[in-house]
Amino acid sequence: MTSTPLTDKYINLDTCAVVTEFPYMLNPFMLSDDENRFVTPPGELVPVGDRQLHTLITGSGDQTIILEAGNGGCSQDWSRIQPELSKHAVVLSYDRAGFGWSRGEEKQQTCREDVEDLRTLLAVKQLKPPYVFVGTSFGGMTIRLFASMYPDEVSGLLLVDSIHEGMNIEAIASGYRRSAFAVADPELELRYARESVRQLYSAAPLRPSMPVIVLTAGKQTEEWKDSQQALFELTNCTIPLTVQDSEQDIHIHQPEAVVDAALSLAILGQRG
Repeated sequence: MTSTPLTDKYINLDTCAVVTEFPYMLNPFMLSDDENRFVTPPGELVPVGDRQLHTLITGSGDQTIILEAGNGGCSQDWSRIQPELSKHAVVLSYDRAGFGWSRGEEKQQTCREDVEDLRTLLAVKQLKPPYVFVGTSFGGMTIRLFASMYPDEVSGLLLVDSIHEGMNIEAIASGYRRSAFAVADPELELRYARESVRQLYSAAPLRPSMPVIVLTAGKQTEEWKDSQQALFELTNCTIPLTVQDSEQDIHIHQPEAVVDAALSLAILGQRG
């Protein structure tokens, strides 16, 4: 990928318009528990409550970018993105409780529980706000709730094929079923999904001036593309972008699109 200077990519605050290889490591989900014990995590285990969250922090600079994986994902989902972002900013990726190399009870959590875990993690690592958040799939709901609960701590959101709470509840619950530690009880899966949806619906609206970029894969179904329309109205500064040649999981198939969008938000945060 040809490198473009950071200052050449930015979001114009007045118009809210966008102007504009890193090898995969072993995925812990592909290993048995016995094998996992002998694989050294690339990051560190950080105490959060009664658990330890695997956390990878790289880069330096005035901006901090937080990467939130989808349900069933882990920090390694960002292995083609984090090194590029780290050339310009501090970047944190992590494994939520019960996923990847994190240790503790293997259980699903609602968006609010994930938000509180993440906020505690950021405090423990002494990473000061405001943050640029990047979230994919279910992770998009989590970072939106974070921005709603703590608006002064967020300078921008990048939603990468993000789930919207207005989708069919079964579609949202399916994210739990695909996770590495999916619970066996379908009713329990639906309960987690319903509670997360309620949390989003009851949350305060995002700050109208908050910059948001919505990345949607061009090779998605029309139903999915329609669901993304609701995200386009989140704030007065929401930018919808379609990555035409990408299938679902843009961060895997077209990582450069995610890098460029995240750096655009980081530039805006610098000008803040």
